[in-house]
Amino acid sequence: METSSRGPAGGEGAALPLTCNPTSSALPSLPKPKVVKNSTTRTPAKPLRRSADNCSSGDNYTRERFRPSATRDLEKEKRRLQNILATGQEEPRPSPRNISLDQGPEEERDRFQEVLGEIEERRGFLEEMTALGKGKQYHNIINTEISQKIHELEVIDKARSAELRTMMPEKKTE
Repeated sequence: METSSRGPAGGEGAALPLTCNPTSSALPSLPKPKVVKNSTTRTPAKPLRRSADNCSSGDNYTRERFRPSATRDLEKEKRRLQNILATGQEEPRPSPRNISLDQGPEEERDRFQEVLGEIEERRGFLEEMTALGKGKQYHNIINTEISQKIHELEVIDKARSAELRTMMPEKKTE
């Protein structure tokens, strides 16, 4: 009679063995023990009374600071109501003026000068951070931004010089 390797009872329909021979020569990996971080204090499984210090240590008893809502201009409101009582009607609100996009006399700040100012701001920031001991943290970032701004200056300069070249022949013909 042939015996089955399925268990002590043998034969079909018997229970499978609880342990099994490994199928490879590799050692089975053991599960790593879990490291539990105790960053917060855990409450016990049974409910217990908490001490007064424990209760007051949280933010449960702190009051929120009063934040006033936006206030109305009381003088303006007084004038409006006086006008209503005196004349019987509200003051007409001034209509918004049509502001043209081209304001003419106001000088537009030169983009070249703006970029130069931005470069100086970044250099000043880097000097401040170096003085505070954080220069290494910002050194690469700020120098990259400065090199981008210098590239932008070069593009602006090329555009200006091309514009001047186109204007120069026009002046020679006149």
